[in-house]
This record gives sequence, C-alpha cells and structure tokens, in this order.
Amino acid sequence: MIRDTSEGVVFSVKVTPKAKKNTIGEWMEETLKVTIKAPPEQGKANDELMRFFAQLLGVTIHKITLLAGATSRLKTLRIDQMTKEEFLIRLQSSKT
Repeated sequence: MIRDTSEGVVFSVKVTPKAKKNTIGEWMEETLKVTIKAPPEQGKANDELMRFFAQLLGVTIHKITLLAGATSRLKTLRIDQMTKEEFLIRLQSSKT
C-alpha cells in the first residue's frame, strides 16, 4: 500500500532484519521489501529502519512515523510533508 494523506505519504514495507547490509528491494505488489542490519530486538530494527529511510530520502528522522507493525515484519510508515510522487522519485534516485 502506498498513498497520499493530509500528513504525508503512507506506505508498507516488509522488513528482513539481521541482514548483511541495509538495502531497498523491489515492490512486492504494494509492499516494499527492505533489509536491515539490526536485529529485531528491543526496537533496534525499527530504529534502524527509520534512520535508513531518513538518510535515503534526505529527511530528518522526526518526519518518519511507524504507524503499524512495531513487532511485525510487515510495517506501515508515514513520511510527513512528502507526497507519493516525491517519495517514489527520491526512492528511485537512491537506487541509481
């Protein structure tokens, strides 16, 4: 799922923790596959996921909110003050 809201863009990710490096994978239907180095314990993977997206998209970590999935591999994130179109452009730019 990826959509615009009044606050910003909301999207779903499927996280694989304890990976060799942080990476953005492909879209699987409407869910973005992501690998994160941090282990899934005590919120470490969630924290690293939000730091990774902040760096990748050029925003502060305070603009990223974990809306759902704190203890699940399937998560819903929101990037404040960013449109779906801008998100997709920045995401694509980070892959090249």
